[in-house]
Amino acid sequence: MITVTFNPYTPEQMAILTAAMIAYTQAVTAPDVKPEEPEPAPVEEKPKKAKKPVAVEEAPAPAEEAPAITLEQLRAKMAAVSQAGKGPECKALLVKFGANNLTSVPAEKYSDLMAAVEAL
Repeated sequence: MITVTFNPYTPEQMAILTAAMIAYTQAVTAPDVKPEEPEPAPVEEKPKKAKKPVAVEEAPAPAEEAPAITLEQLRAKMAAVSQAGKGPECKALLVKFGANNLTSVPAEKYSDLMAAVEAL
């Protein structure tokens, strides 16, 4: 048995206490009875919108493909030719391609310069 002593000052406090006691007695007297849950309202499915076709943009074709010859490959070939006694000819090729040194040769001209160096 539980004894509760209270002294409510207002009618609102009395109403709150009464509601709490009623809820407690219902829970204690019928623990196996679960309160009925309202059934969820049926959800209406919205019609799916048709997806717009997405335009696939192709990547623009490169104006020129990347040079197949790299600066390192060209430098190695020119060094080998220069060590073989063709240093002045290599320097003349650089001037012919409009450059003072190998790094100032445009990458687009690497394959042409490589062909010229191999022809030495």
